Amino acid sequence: MRLLTSLVLVVLLASCTTVPEPIQGTFPVIAPGTAQSSAIGSQVRWGGVILGTSNLGDRTCFEVLSRELDKYLRPSNEDYSDGRFIACKEGFQDPVVFSKGREITITGAIRSIRSGQVEEFSYRFPLVEIENLVLWEKRRQVVVYRGFHDPWMYRYP
Repeated sequence: MRLLTSLVLVVLLASCTTVPEPIQGTFPVIAPGTAQSSAIGSQVRWGGVILGTSNLGDRTCFEVLSRELDKYLRPSNEDYSDGRFIACKEGFQDPVVFSKGREITITGAIRSIRSGQVEEFSYRFPLVEIENLVLWEKRRQVVVYRGFHDPWMYRYP
């Protein structure tokens, strides 16, 4: 009975720490900030933080600030970026759900390099047609208090 319980616990714990199945696989190493016209048609797996969402008739496009992916393929939580990219998905995606600051990981093919602006700077955005998309849960911020003492308690030496 203990062996069966242990086995079930191990399986449950392992399922909590796996990579989502739709984004698994091997992809070429192409960074959004350095993608050239020669990369058009290449399959990529990129992730990052949504900067904006636009619904364009039959599709939804996300402007994403790229981040490196951790071992679970979630965008890492650091102040470094590989550039920006635009990712488009067929159909309507609610901009309230896919709001600014949410983290996504996508797989898909680079369809074009689009010229645009980041404030007053001219920027070249790789445009990816999304095949698979993972919207990650919001990160929880945990505050740990250490060394708290009740002000009414007298501390003896």
